[in-house]
Amino acid sequence: MEKVAPHVALASLATVIGAVLDGLAKAGDMCGAEQWLARMRRAGFTPDRICYNMLLGACNRTGDEQYARAWFWQMSVDGVVPTTVCYNLMINVHARSGDLLEAEHWFHEMLQDVVTYNALISTCARAGDPDRAEAWLRRIFDSPVVPDSVSYCMTIDACLRRGDALRAEQWLLRMEKACLHATLACYETHIKAFAKLCEVPRIERILDQMQQAGLEGNMVIYNTLIGACARCADTQRAVHWLRFMIEKGVPTDVVSYSTVIHACAKSNNLHHAEGWLEEMRKAGVQANSVTYNPLINACARTGNPESAEAWLRDMEASGENPNLLTYIETSLLVEGA
Repeated sequence: MEKVAPHVALASLATVIGAVLDGLAKAGDMCGAEQWLARMRRAGFTPDRICYNMLLGACNRTGDEQYARAWFWQMSVDGVVPTTVCYNLMINVHARSGDLLEAEHWFHEMLQDVVTYNALISTCARAGDPDRAEAWLRRIFDSPVVPDSVSYCMTIDACLRRGDALRAEQWLLRMEKACLHATLACYETHIKAFAKLCEVPRIERILDQMQQAGLEGNMVIYNTLIGACARCADTQRAVHWLRFMIEKGVPTDVVSYSTVIHACAKSNNLHHAEGWLEEMRKAGVQANSVTYNPLINACARTGNPESAEAWLRDMEASGENPNLLTYIETSLLVEGA
């Protein structure tokens, strides 16, 4: 039997222990990882930066600040010099728990880069603190560090979480002037915020900005826009954007059609509402109670019991069960009669 050199055996043992340590860290088993770390020491190995990064990364995923601080301290005891990655992991651990002051403490302990700044801005965004997020972004401007699209997107997110869509828009414009482009998710969040304010022109302007940046709107974005048009009682714009989706091949769903049907029915334009229901069927989209209820409601308001009953029968024939709102609409019709 061939003998294995001692240094080779030790290296193999270190690999095995390291693999087990990595698995426990990813599983969030901090106690188990700590036991294997002790076992590694007993085998004559001092954990290196890779081991500690695995452990700190696990703390980052679980938000375990106590273990993170303990292992960072132990890393210093072992003479392992922490890198930017180590500090960023410490910042992120505290960011996850919303401990902004502790995150800022770790920031000041290290040599900063854009990733570090972004971690702090992200913490501010999670806390819904746009003032602090903006302060950190401005500190990037005053430093040798160059902000990236994430720096701006996190600041925009902080503004939107506070419900300040106009403030977020100003940062989006500054971002574009810096020749940086937002992500699709950033645009989507921005559009949803303006939809709540019924700011249809602003949403349309954001769509233009997206196209200039080479990004195409998806179903969620266009459904949000159609919903905003419907809330503003702008049926014509709602219809325009649904037609746009169909013409451009953007996928549509029950929300796309039902929102337009609701807008038409709300304006007592039953003819157009019924026409869009027919278009919906041709497209192979299954109607639901949200689709039918506005039609029955419009019939109730206009005193048209025959049409209401016809839509109720149509609804049941399609396999869609009437819900409480359906019966309320029908009862209003009966009371009106």
